[in-house]
Amino acid sequence: MLALGDQKIAPRWQHKLRFFPRTTVDVVFGDPVDLSAWLGGPLVGSAINATTDAIMAAITELAEQQRGETAPAERWDPAAHGQSEFGRENTTGTISPS
Repeated sequence: MLALGDQKIAPRWQHKLRFFPRTTVDVVFGDPVDLSAWLGGPLVGSAINATTDAIMAAITELAEQQRGETAPAERWDPAAHGQSEFGRENTTGTISPS
């Protein structure tokens, strides 16, 4: 599932919803992601990372179709840009395991 425009109703880091002025939010559902390659396998980090990559690739494809743009070749890595896993600026210089 991909939602575009939801930030206009529920801005980041805010607890209030904005219903006015009225805005459009597009919700797009894609085909189911086939995770059968990992079914019944061991629950290890590499399998979890592979399934996450498969799901993220499907979401990226939906975003490309909806926006009419091509996604960057490399997925955004918050740690490589001094951000925490939640996207806020990381002033400590370390990644906290949460």
